[in-house]
Amino acid sequence: MNFEEILSLPIDQASFCVLDVETTGLSPQYNNIIELGIVRVKNYKIVEKYHSLINPGRDIPNFITGFTGISNDDVYNAPFFDDIADEVTEFIGDDVIAGHNLSFDKSFLKREFNYCGRSEPANPNLCTLKVARRIFPLLKSKSLGSVASFLKIKSSSSHRALGDAETTAKILIKIAKHVKKNFGFETLSELVNFQYTTASRINGANLKSKILCEFDSLPDAPGVYHFINSKGHTIYIGKAKSLKERVRSYFSQTAPRKAKKIIKSASKLKIELTNSELTALLKEAESIKTKNPRLNTQLKKYGNKYFLRVNTAHKFPDLEISNHFDFDGNDYFGLFGTKKKALSMFEMIN
Repeated sequence: MNFEEILSLPIDQASFCVLDVETTGLSPQYNNIIELGIVRVKNYKIVEKYHSLINPGRDIPNFITGFTGISNDDVYNAPFFDDIADEVTEFIGDDVIAGHNLSFDKSFLKREFNYCGRSEPANPNLCTLKVARRIFPLLKSKSLGSVASFLKIKSSSSHRALGDAETTAKILIKIAKHVKKNFGFETLSELVNFQYTTASRINGANLKSKILCEFDSLPDAPGVYHFINSKGHTIYIGKAKSLKERVRSYFSQTAPRKAKKIIKSASKLKIELTNSELTALLKEAESIKTKNPRLNTQLKKYGNKYFLRVNTAHKFPDLEISNHFDFDGNDYFGLFGTKKKALSMFEMIN
């Protein structure tokens, strides 16, 4: 089967070789592989594993031993890469080669294959780090451990090739199922191409799946949220006491028509944390006035929230109760959750 035929396979029928390497350093130009782990994934299951320590032909630096636990004694009787190159090539076969930050692992494999007079496998590649950046945009770190934790995957021994390859394989299984279900991908080609898709080309129709899978990383804290369209224009700005719950409400079955219109037009969500709901309200009003989003028709009236407004336009400033905030030169105090609370403070001051 040629690679074109392989890429046309349904995602759930494709076979992947998920690999990870441990090395003597970060640069493939000056360093070597000391451990290789490969995990085969097929039909969303781990079906086979390959592992070997490798003699790098040089001393392993102490900091690498401290990082991986692999010492010079461990690799003293291990094969050189040249000794296992053929069995590695045979094990990989026609599978898609996958990894987390795959370019790092492949740069070392290329160096090792070339050093022993062979060409590296030219199989299709899939980097789970690149895919994670596109489907988990709100996740602060996309490291292997961070993505595994977010997906509730228990990691094996970290900084060992086979353990990290197994963790990456489990991530691959989850994200492959996710893009098939939420992005409508059917073929391996669609999944492979997706890793190169720029954020601006992930259209608004997919915003729901992107945000829904990010709820665990949305903070349960006050702040301001911006819905942005595919052209980078802010189309709506809102504030929230809890960003997680407020954003979630846009996707509920009972969401109002305006919320559904916002989601239909949006392709990206941006959030700004604030230290209080009042600060969020002020930040929201300021941002609306500055950006003038088309779906914010006017500065909001807060029908169920109240301020005490000191009207400075008069010779003797008047104290008023208002459910409207603006940058109009007046002084505002609040926020009061009910009119009764605002009235109580009003009477106390007067």
